Amino acid sequence: MYRRGADTPINTSYYTEVLRPGTTISCSSLMIGPIRCGVTALMAGVLGLAAVVAAEPQHSPSTLLPLETIWNGVLPAAPAWPPVHSQGRLFVALRDGHVAAVNLADGQLAWDVEQTVVAQPAVGDRLLFVAGEDELVALETATGTKIWSIPLDAPLSAPLVWNMQWLIATLDVGTVVALRGDDGGAVWRRTLDAGIEVAPALAGDRMYVSLMDGGLVALSLVSGESLWERQLKGAPQQVLPLDDLFVGAADNNFYRLSRIDGAEQWRWPTGGDIVGVAAVDEERVFFSSLDNFVWALDRASGVQRWREPSAARPTAGPSYVGDLLVFGGLSQQINFYDPSDGTSYGSVRVPTDLAFPPVHLPGAVGDPTLVFVTGDGRLQALMIWLTP
Repeated sequence: MYRRGADTPINTSYYTEVLRPGTTISCSSLMIGPIRCGVTALMAGVLGLAAVVAAEPQHSPSTLLPLETIWNGVLPAAPAWPPVHSQGRLFVALRDGHVAAVNLADGQLAWDVEQTVVAQPAVGDRLLFVAGEDELVALETATGTKIWSIPLDAPLSAPLVWNMQWLIATLDVGTVVALRGDDGGAVWRRTLDAGIEVAPALAGDRMYVSLMDGGLVALSLVSGESLWERQLKGAPQQVLPLDDLFVGAADNNFYRLSRIDGAEQWRWPTGGDIVGVAAVDEERVFFSSLDNFVWALDRASGVQRWREPSAARPTAGPSYVGDLLVFGGLSQQINFYDPSDGTSYGSVRVPTDLAFPPVHLPGAVGDPTLVFVTGDGRLQALMIWLTP
């Protein structure tokens, strides 16, 4: 079922060195914050090392590229939810009512158990947490054996979240439940004023919950007590909690909010709803929007550093992998960008449309770096090419 080699073609195109036109200046009278105006290939290879095209030098070569395929596989059925990974395995809930575990070293199927899953699973502390229609189940990651299960009084409405022995479940009645990961015991539960569709974000002793009515609530992770609430004009996406909170919303704005009380530090308007969670480096914050753009803003001021159009409709935000941004939407193509100015470093083409964003696997040299899952259940693992 799984094999290394050339059964499934992959086309790749990269730039070894990249020349970019002059910098774009972007001004917005709608910009809210301290500053309003800011500075805003090819040959095909198959199943292996990417073909390379040289351009007039200006940008340094990437440490991430080129990539090579190390294995290809086919799942027993099409995927139902984005995969999760831990300790050398990829876990995928399938549309046929099963959950599969795949070894990331070689793509071989480790186990496959019958289990209906109605929301994205979570994994941690050697357990895979999955929710059925009326129960929450913990499976042993090594074997798929059921360790514990508890009944649910309502279906899940958002992905499960695991963090440092805490398991967070959100029910479609607007209830947040904090559980112990080792045995499923309830620590606290709190019902909020609106429904929840995106995963809560955990940081330190706080949890940030995005509500469908535009509310953003900070809760104590220890007790569930409400610490503050902020109302936006559109439903917020998942929060990225760092020194402050970075979050996009369905009001076509991207926000930086204070962690202390939710006060607005700045916001930037776009032409479409923000999708998914943001990514950051020390200077910039990156996100995607439904007007098919990938954006970079100054992390401190909110000024636009750059934006680049995408041919694919986004399903999530970009991710930071190595020294590049990686972005894939509803298409067969994964694009690589220079975070500093949006320069394209090329692309990878997969056999059929992606089901979910690429999975980034930080690991040792020679281990898979990216894994792609397509809508029809194909898997492809890439790693950084090791020069002979």
